[in-house]
Amino acid sequence: MTDILTDFGVEWHLLVVSIVNFAVLAVILWYVMIKPLLALLEQRETTIRTSLERAELERQEAKLLESKVADDRKVAAERAQQIVADAEAKAAAVVKHAATEAEVKAATILADAKKKSETERDQLMDDATRQLGDLVVDATQLVVGKTVTTTVDQSLVASAIADAKKSS
Repeated sequence: MTDILTDFGVEWHLLVVSIVNFAVLAVILWYVMIKPLLALLEQRETTIRTSLERAELERQEAKLLESKVADDRKVAAERAQQIVADAEAKAAAVVKHAATEAEVKAATILADAKKKSETERDQLMDDATRQLGDLVVDATQLVVGKTVTTTVDQSLVASAIADAKKSS
């Protein structure tokens, strides 16, 4: 084998030294460059994996929050509809109450007006009766020519009123 190496111009002792030099250089490079570089790559891989896991957790949290927000919106919308319905019901009750009060007031005003009208009519009838009685007495005195007594006066007034009522 040494003959083959010499035929190619390779000296075996230089080959051994070169192999040893290469091995020493490979070991030095392993500890100085490759091992820290592999550690750096492993650290970078861990950081990326951790970031991806955290991103996945945050994405799941975002979905949960989004679902919760949607549920909260639905509840808020239902509550708003309930508030509006309650307000409409209260408004209807207030309107009904006001209408009832207005009807009661109108009935009271109408009854008061009717009483007042009847009172005024009764007063007018009394006044008309008195005046009619006075006229009857005056006419009787003129026709008969003498003063009529109170008893005759009252009977004449009563018959004149009865006649007036029959004719009306």
